[in-house]
Amino acid sequence: MSEKKIDNHTLGIAAISLSKCLAAARIPYALMGGYELVLLGANRTSKDLDVEIDSSCTTFEQVIDAFDADPEFAVVPGTRRDAVRVLWTSRVGIDVFLRPGRFPPEILHIKVMNPHTSYFHSVPFFQPTDLLIEKIKCTSERRKEIDADDVRFIFDTLAVQQKKVDMRVVRAGVAPAQVEGMVKNHPALGYIAQSLLRNA
Repeated sequence: MSEKKIDNHTLGIAAISLSKCLAAARIPYALMGGYELVLLGANRTSKDLDVEIDSSCTTFEQVIDAFDADPEFAVVPGTRRDAVRVLWTSRVGIDVFLRPGRFPPEILHIKVMNPHTSYFHSVPFFQPTDLLIEKIKCTSERRKEIDADDVRFIFDTLAVQQKKVDMRVVRAGVAPAQVEGMVKNHPALGYIAQSLLRNA
């Protein structure tokens, strides 16, 4: 059974709470994934939040302690040390990653509104360039059609139309094998692969 999509207002409140929790613990972080794409204009929904922690200066234990200290969050027990699932008020799942080399070099701050207060909160997200790199890696690893849709939106809209993506950085950030894996899993993305491999 597929997980139920969550309305964007609820995701926004969860993102603000997540931001406050990690900021209070002085943990460097950046949100990414489906919710960010919604904020950037994609016609999609999301069932959870995704956040990357800067593992170069943060330990797994520090992340767990931060969530344990905040009554709004509950950590789901697991065996991985580079990722953990967290629940916000039992309503929103959050995938928290601590993957070496995956934290973005630059942050995009997006103002997220709390619909209950109408106040805006600045929340750090991946830059579109780094989000495209992350999504290409996802498409090379799995066959989820939503990943392919995300890559198309970032490339067609944010890169080609709005010029918000530095394709030189993208080409340097993904290996040829990852581009080949993307096309193998999602043949319709072949036109993007041609652009990525050009001058690689």
